[in-house]
Amino acid sequence: LNCRPFCLNDVLATNLPVCERSVVDVSLCALAAATNVANVTNSVAWACSADGYLTDYPCDSSSGIWCRDGAVERVVLGEGITGTIPSALGSLLSLTSFSFNGNDLSGTIPAALGSLTNLLIFSIKNTLVTGTIPVNLLEGLPALTTLYLVNNKLAGPIPASVGSLSA
Repeated sequence: LNCRPFCLNDVLATNLPVCERSVVDVSLCALAAATNVANVTNSVAWACSADGYLTDYPCDSSSGIWCRDGAVERVVLGEGITGTIPSALGSLLSLTSFSFNGNDLSGTIPAALGSLTNLLIFSIKNTLVTGTIPVNLLEGLPALTTLYLVNNKLAGPIPASVGSLSA
């Protein structure tokens, strides 16, 4: 059985079947379910089936999703996004840049994002995000070089692990 690999537009044109739900399907479908991202981005290729498979792959700069070799490397979503940040995004282990700036996201920062060990940039600024900064978020991001958490509704102490980030 030939399967449709993720983010290869030339292969998508062959209409090969998807063999199993991948981490990418689960994570990006969770993002689509938790937010209005499918309605706001410039990409028409952002759809999930009822059983949680991506039916089209939003892998291009106009959708805010950048991919390489079947893995999501950057999620950069700006103005107009509403909803919450799903914890399933913590499964995108190749992610190097996570940016939700200038939108109406609400809810808390999921602690599961602390498993993104390749993350270099984490930016959630000018949003409606609430709660505290999860302690394990920063402890689990050894590659992190850029952190923006300004103009939100975050409260509580800043984790001591912020001081151990390298620039």
